[in-house]
Amino acid sequence: MTHFPAVFEQNMKLVLQDQYPDFLEASLAASPISIRLNPRKLTEFPFDGELLENKIPWATHGYYLRNRPSFIEDPLWHAGAYYVQEPSSMIIGHICQKLAFRNSITCLDFCAAPGGKTTDLVSSLPEGSIIVANEVIPSRRAILEENLEKWGSTDILITGSDASKWEGVPPIFDLILIDAPCSGEGMFRKDPKSIQEWSPSNQNICVQRQSKILEIIPEKCANEGYLIYSTCTFNALENIHQVEKLMASGDWTCESIEFPSEWGITVIKGNHEALGYQFYWHKSKGEGFFISILKKKSIQAYKEPKQKNTLSTFSMASNKIELEKYFNQNPKLSFWEDKLKNIYYMSPKAVELYDILNKSLVVKSLCKITNMIGNKIIPEHASALVHGLVKEDLNISLEVSEAILYLKRQNFSISTSHEMGWKTISCKGLKIGWAKFLENRINNYYPKRYQILKK
Repeated sequence: MTHFPAVFEQNMKLVLQDQYPDFLEASLAASPISIRLNPRKLTEFPFDGELLENKIPWATHGYYLRNRPSFIEDPLWHAGAYYVQEPSSMIIGHICQKLAFRNSITCLDFCAAPGGKTTDLVSSLPEGSIIVANEVIPSRRAILEENLEKWGSTDILITGSDASKWEGVPPIFDLILIDAPCSGEGMFRKDPKSIQEWSPSNQNICVQRQSKILEIIPEKCANEGYLIYSTCTFNALENIHQVEKLMASGDWTCESIEFPSEWGITVIKGNHEALGYQFYWHKSKGEGFFISILKKKSIQAYKEPKQKNTLSTFSMASNKIELEKYFNQNPKLSFWEDKLKNIYYMSPKAVELYDILNKSLVVKSLCKITNMIGNKIIPEHASALVHGLVKEDLNISLEVSEAILYLKRQNFSISTSHEMGWKTISCKGLKIGWAKFLENRINNYYPKRYQILKK
């Protein structure tokens, strides 16, 4: 029997009333195992059919699994073919489709780590959209970068600043996602240790953190842009009450979205016409999750300053001919070079956004594809994982057993001889990294920080 904190239990009984016994029973069930495919890399279920339990109804590319395979030993996981994600939070992609953006947009994912929702945004927003992924905690930001790199993302900028540092950023985002730090009540079933960490005082700390974020970050939304606020918790203090505060300003309206009744999503209503949606264990097959969608009213148009204070960090790459020996060119993206001769692959619009943010924040472009030593290319791991970027004649395909050796940074063998030089390594049709073929050996360039550790 699950033992919840008394205050939490009292609150849930008050909210759920005669549904509480069902909620309690569902808390004893195993958490579902689920994945979401990367549609740019994979369109079919990647495992044996016996592992497939069902499709996730609100996620176009989401699947429930019957049991948990060894993801770390699957080359497709390292290739960014799918993301292991809790099913309730996959509703983000469905909401983006409902909002039906006609053109590419600029999006801010403010609390982005570990990257599940960010990768869902990459797959769900219109082609050409730019995403700024912010994460304050350095260790979590490193995980975020790894997951986005595997996903093969190009127009993504990484920042690591708390809300106070964003004061000087103008209202330029068409969509802002705030998956706020919370008390994690919705994860009690999946992570029983979190039950021991829960207390009313810790909950109040979370409310204060959320309030500080919501005092500043929603202001960065453009007129008639959207704000998605979410938590993985159940209580009103962290959920609908926070939405009420935004609605009380008069600057926002809540978007009403119709979900099929069989999905089991509960509508939550509050004061000032605040509206949200709640996933409960006993009604939906996933963990506890709250989400609200708000639209900003037209207030005052933002006018970009005529004089720019900073010069761009990037210029068009000077070694384009050498780059084209290795990389294909998307007409909407370009090779950009910084002062250290690092080469990046992104759109002019992303460079423009970088310059705007760089006035107030420390910004990093995720898609660094190579750096140049003289005219010699030293490929970056990220370039191998951008689907279609590296020329196919540079690719070497490995069987799974040899690919695992590569991912462990051990010696691996190939069945045929190849020309010397840089080659991408692939498995099951997807690239997983770089190697350099020399006369008498193969140098493994899979990053040490990602390697499968030897047992």
